[in-house]
Amino acid sequence: MPSSARPRIAAVCAALALAAFAARVRADAYHPRPTPDVNQPTIDPSLEPYAPTGQYTGKLKAITSQTIEFTLRLWIKRFQEKQPGVTITFEPSGGEPTAGALTAGKIDFGMITREISPDGQQAFVRAHGYTPLAVPVCGGSIRLKSYSDVMVFIVNKDNPIDRITYSQLDAIFSGTHNRKYRIPVATWGDIGVEGEYSNKIIHPWTIKPWDGFEEFIRQRVLAGGSFRDVIRQTDDGTRPLAAEVAADPYAISLDSLAWVGPEVKVLSIAVDDKGPYYAPTPENIFSWKYPLNRFIYAYINREPGTPVDNPILKEFMRFILSKDGQQCVVDDQLYFPLNAELVRKSLAKID
Repeated sequence: MPSSARPRIAAVCAALALAAFAARVRADAYHPRPTPDVNQPTIDPSLEPYAPTGQYTGKLKAITSQTIEFTLRLWIKRFQEKQPGVTITFEPSGGEPTAGALTAGKIDFGMITREISPDGQQAFVRAHGYTPLAVPVCGGSIRLKSYSDVMVFIVNKDNPIDRITYSQLDAIFSGTHNRKYRIPVATWGDIGVEGEYSNKIIHPWTIKPWDGFEEFIRQRVLAGGSFRDVIRQTDDGTRPLAAEVAADPYAISLDSLAWVGPEVKVLSIAVDDKGPYYAPTPENIFSWKYPLNRFIYAYINREPGTPVDNPILKEFMRFILSKDGQQCVVDDQLYFPLNAELVRKSLAKID
């Protein structure tokens, strides 16, 4: 071997080693493995297996949130076992770049681990005249911090309240009161808490907007309304919220289940004022009874009232929303699968 070639070979080997190391670092950062426990999600047995509508040839291009990268890789791998003529490439660049690329027509779909931000939504509407199609493809995480965690509301462990409704939460947190609770709310007594708490002013906490956690609660619980201006806020994600509530007997806050520890009390939630109430137990979460489960979405540029017009993309979505596709979610151990009812609703969105 000529001596002049050795430095080039060494440089190539060093570059390959660096790339492999970077991939391992990214895998460790974005694909943590939860500690196994007895509460593992399972597939809804009534889900239908993937049945190809034909054999396809072509390419799809996507941009995604970083935390869905490895689940998407597994979806692609197993889809290509059934559809070897299809190539799917993507960049794990984050939610906002994904929304921007979809708006600009640079990708066939985006995979985002939250709702699109208001700014991203408005930019898409300005460009196209309608909102992007959001197709739920699986549930968020139950155990992993910052992986579209299941949302909860927490109070101080000494607070006697154990459960709360959407309308009560809207009365506490919102400035718009879209759910029209029966009376104005200022004290814990106003939502039925008796004893020494009855005349104590409620101290609500939230996350400084814009944030995916805060946006989810705004859409789901506040019925699209806005948070009150006087709410205490943190701009450090969900991490300090449990500590703030633990230190304040009269506090209540949104939080994510993965961040919550034993120093606070997690409330059971009811969508309707008459119940039923559901605690965020693994059983209630995996069965989709708990109302504050989060979704992972595939976003598609599709005009309302029309089907998805890219046949390869539609076939890939059909795979993801099959028993085979949801088994990928279970096997990847990051998120949890949809049940048959939710799969039917998602399939209806692409037809």
